[in-house]
Amino acid sequence: MKKITLFFLFSLITITFGIKAQNIQNGVLISWPMATGDIKMPDEVVEIAPNCFYESEGGDWGGEDNGWESATKPNALRTSNNEITSVDFNNVRKIGKEAFKECKGLKTVKMPLVEEIGEEAFASCDNSNFTTLELPAIKSLGKNAFFSCSALKKVILGGIVEKIEKNPFNNNPHIVEFKITNPQSEYIVSEGAVLSKDKTQAVILLPHFEKITLPNETTTIAEGAGQNVKTLKTIIGKSVKNIGENSFLSADALESIYLPQLKDVGFFAFGQIGGIKLVDIHESEQFTAFGNYNNGGPSDNSSMTIYVANATVKTALEKHYKKAQIKIGAPETELQKYRVNFRVEPQGAGFIEAWLSGPVTVQSGDEVTEGSTLKMECRYDFVTYEFSHWMVNGKKVESDAQNPKVLEIKSVQSELDIVAHCNKLPEGNRIFFKSATPAGGTLTAVMDGKEFKSSDIVPTGKSVTFTATPTKGYIVTDWLFENSEGKYIENEELKGKTTWTVTPTESIDFLVRFERNEGSVVIRYSELSGNGSLSARTSEGTSVANGEAIAKGKNLIFTASPKNGYKVGAWLVNNEEQTETDKELRIDNVTGDLTVHLVCYEEGHQAGDHAPVIEGNTLIKWDAIGDVVIPDNVKHIADFAFKSSNLTGLTLSAQVESIGELPFMFCGQLKKLVVDAQNQHFTSINNAIYSKDGKELVQVATAYPQEVFSLPASVEKIRTGAFTFAIPIKKIEGGNNFFETIDGMLVRKSDRALIHYPSFVQPGQKAELIQLPTDIKKIEKYAFGFNFAPQRLELPEGIEELADFAFIGAANLTELKINHCKALKRIGDFCFKACFKLASLDLPGKGVTYIGEEALQGTAILSLNIPKDVKIGANAFRGCQSIANVFSYNMVPPVLDDLAFSDIAEIEVATLHVPKGTKEAYSKALGWKIFKNIVEEEWLSVEQTIPTHILFASQGEVLNISGLNDALIIVYNIEGKKLVEERVLESTSLPIGRGHYIVVISQEGKRIVKKITL
Repeated sequence: MKKITLFFLFSLITITFGIKAQNIQNGVLISWPMATGDIKMPDEVVEIAPNCFYESEGGDWGGEDNGWESATKPNALRTSNNEITSVDFNNVRKIGKEAFKECKGLKTVKMPLVEEIGEEAFASCDNSNFTTLELPAIKSLGKNAFFSCSALKKVILGGIVEKIEKNPFNNNPHIVEFKITNPQSEYIVSEGAVLSKDKTQAVILLPHFEKITLPNETTTIAEGAGQNVKTLKTIIGKSVKNIGENSFLSADALESIYLPQLKDVGFFAFGQIGGIKLVDIHESEQFTAFGNYNNGGPSDNSSMTIYVANATVKTALEKHYKKAQIKIGAPETELQKYRVNFRVEPQGAGFIEAWLSGPVTVQSGDEVTEGSTLKMECRYDFVTYEFSHWMVNGKKVESDAQNPKVLEIKSVQSELDIVAHCNKLPEGNRIFFKSATPAGGTLTAVMDGKEFKSSDIVPTGKSVTFTATPTKGYIVTDWLFENSEGKYIENEELKGKTTWTVTPTESIDFLVRFERNEGSVVIRYSELSGNGSLSARTSEGTSVANGEAIAKGKNLIFTASPKNGYKVGAWLVNNEEQTETDKELRIDNVTGDLTVHLVCYEEGHQAGDHAPVIEGNTLIKWDAIGDVVIPDNVKHIADFAFKSSNLTGLTLSAQVESIGELPFMFCGQLKKLVVDAQNQHFTSINNAIYSKDGKELVQVATAYPQEVFSLPASVEKIRTGAFTFAIPIKKIEGGNNFFETIDGMLVRKSDRALIHYPSFVQPGQKAELIQLPTDIKKIEKYAFGFNFAPQRLELPEGIEELADFAFIGAANLTELKINHCKALKRIGDFCFKACFKLASLDLPGKGVTYIGEEALQGTAILSLNIPKDVKIGANAFRGCQSIANVFSYNMVPPVLDDLAFSDIAEIEVATLHVPKGTKEAYSKALGWKIFKNIVEEEWLSVEQTIPTHILFASQGEVLNISGLNDALIIVYNIEGKKLVEERVLESTSLPIGRGHYIVVISQEGKRIVKKITL
């Protein structure tokens, strides 16, 4: 009886709870936030509301997306219900826009009565088990309704289909069976295409066909019909006159286009396709362009031939197509194909990756179209082998001098047999080495009189000699060797040495650290355009080399030497443009690091306010407005080239070879990034730039049009700052062997480094404490840079490094919990610069060995710990006007410049707390003697370890202490006033408010002192 009663109560609770969880209004399911597993729609539900299974950040499910309004509200950020595994739609007739978008747990659906499915209703439901879709009653399919449901293989539409909007099955490469079974439908399936019933319009081109021939009745290819179709090589449509927007966008394999009567071409119809060889429009006598400004046509390339009707059409197209051949008349034959075979010898030494422009993957034995550019890379086992050379059709050929394992066949003209030869390495040990501070010096090696490179093998019994060469003004300090835990440990025997010879018996990985001379500043300078040179000297006449460290306080003179026909165009000092244009620039009393750039212009150069500044082949600066195309004479884009411009769209031309750091700094309107398909160095996918092979993510559009960014599986490297300023991105998804995403954050697997933290927090949202994954070891450069979202952040206990620029410009960051991070070693240069609201940064008393140059410049910190044995970079605390208390754990004052604390607004009352017995030393030390109030503290000089059973925890304004054993607790404020004194048996909670405190615990004959920040 008891079991029955409990079962009844449990059932009643479950039913009541379930009803409460479902929000149903007039037959419409508005939300069901607790749905999980296999669900069935209630009998009374006939419609699923838009966004029903999206969850807002505020916890609200469902509701219509009100466009720009929702984007500006705190609950605009959504995530999807990934707990649902199957849905029986029961009596549902209509499914609203984005209702199940990105519900990645969804494996099966049953839709017996569903008639209408809205835009993106099931977009990105890419569960590997979601392979079959049957819609027995369907009438209307919305735009991108099943976009990127990438596991779909079988689709059956059984209803009377009346409406198909822009390709509902875009980007589903594995569909092999597609049927429309009801003869009364307004659409049919024929020869690889879904057509209107009268065959006049092709609305979907199916993904598993290499060649599609449309019926003679077909006059229109609809918007997006062949978008992302990756296998299609040839499209034939003898009567096609109109092509919609994006109709073949990213159809990577497309080579031949036979549309002889083509008249109208939509925007980006043939966008992002690199391998088109033949375009036949020879019956279109009035043809003038592939859309406005040819923005819908294929990219210009020398391998392509366009067949036109007459000389008028040819002349019109030649204005845009400078490389392609344009011929009058019909093509005589189809494109010639050649078989390509390739392998690595000896067998087992590795494998070859091969691809065409696009990129389109090529397998050994495939046929490749004549004129194609074929690239391949030998991926060999570098532990056992080294790459030797390439053989093509029995002849040795030269490959890329910079990367010999890459081979390029610019134009395939015959069948190819390609062999990559590798040599087995000798027995021995591999050594990896580099300079830990490249600006400070170089590290080279010699074996048997020849250069030895990092990662080379030292044969057993052989020796290699390493030489550390400091830059002028620097010295060698430490040699650091990697231990079994992956940490670099100083070798005391090699400290300060400049050479080392070793006969290795195991693999070695080491770094050499260089440091500038005490009291010096680093001078860096260069001419950016390539049209001149730049030199520097002191006012006494002593020459200064680029990168040299010199004594501070010197007067410097920089001398420009433009080439013939050029003049001084601009001087930039620390990235600020100067008004002077003389050949000499004088800077007096240099007290901080200095960077000077020169730009030489051609004589008579007159750049408009918004004209690109191009010197040589480098784009230096462009205050661009709107959508622009990189000029053809540009090969390199400089750092910060488009800084603060009103750029909205950028097309990277075919000639661009390199892109500098943060090229789109503060460009908040940049929505479109496109790369010319003929560019050999870069490609673009969905408004992001990648290396041509897809292995490096270079840059994401700063006004990226979606909240979620999907990281391609091919990416092995992410360029520094690739996501910086891309504020609209709230979440990053995807992962591979190199990266993973955790709650929308991007993490590099190899060193557990946080690469990017998106702007999760919306304007006006409550500042919740952000806690990062516990295994993060490093915050990478720009990971939080210029991110205005984070306000309160707790770093993981095991964090080891905060890289240069990691938090720069995070202007709303007010609190950083860091005092528990005992493994933290390094705070990089410029790390927290311009974090204007950062008031709380309580560093651990020991462990941190470096606080970088300008690391805390401009912050609002009130109290500062100087950890034991730390080295402090130049200007680390400049601009910190609010500092009231500084605590140094060092018996010897750390080296500072004399202006280190000179910006403290109330230096007369600010207090320096130092270990007992050190007041006199600090009062005489450079940089420290500025303090008028220096107080000795016994607890700063005591080396102590707090027992692990005593735990300190904060909860708002309350300090919790546990693990005590009949202890006397005294709490002082920073001024030394006693606030609390009480005897505690086991634990206590002290409501002392926010601030900085000294806690003294006396128990079991011991005295423990700890500085606490709440």
